[in-house]
Amino acid sequence: MFQGSYFRQVGNKLNPGLPDLLKDFSPDKEAAVLDIGAGNLRDAQYCLQYGFKKIVAVDNEPQCLQFAKPGITYCIQPIQQYSIPADQYSMVLGCNALFFLSPEDLMALFPRIFQGLKKNGIFFFNLLGEEDGWVKFNAHPSGTRVYSSNQELIGRLFSGFRMEFQTEDLGYDENGFCRHVISFVLSKP
Repeated sequence: MFQGSYFRQVGNKLNPGLPDLLKDFSPDKEAAVLDIGAGNLRDAQYCLQYGFKKIVAVDNEPQCLQFAKPGITYCIQPIQQYSIPADQYSMVLGCNALFFLSPEDLMALFPRIFQGLKKNGIFFFNLLGEEDGWVKFNAHPSGTRVYSSNQELIGRLFSGFRMEFQTEDLGYDENGFCRHVISFVLSKP
């Protein structure tokens, strides 16, 4: 199964931007963290070790429960169905997960994330650009469809948020597929 091989491949490799994000933005550790597409909990565990008091991890793969850890609430359901409470989160993570959602699902999700963030809360995530090989050739290793995000969609998604940081990586992976990943840090003013 793809997820099992994926988790073995990434192991406990932390999302490389997370330590700098926490250092640069210092989210409120007393408020909760929401980790969307949490998988094997590598980012959620880092947040717990960093001192956050409450971590909520959401993933729709039942096999992810094998990674459950004390101090992390794990919800097995699609993020589209998860009820995001208002003003609860100092940080929302959506790395390597949101490109599995259709543009319509993203348009419905982003206002819910905005509502769930506390004032000055941080939303750290990535999307795939239009040149990405997984998108162009419907070739994600899991067989699951992935979606790209163009500038028009990005502009609509970010309504209300303040852009803090954006980086765009364009290159090729070990299989020769073009990788076009755009990472963002948004905040709630």
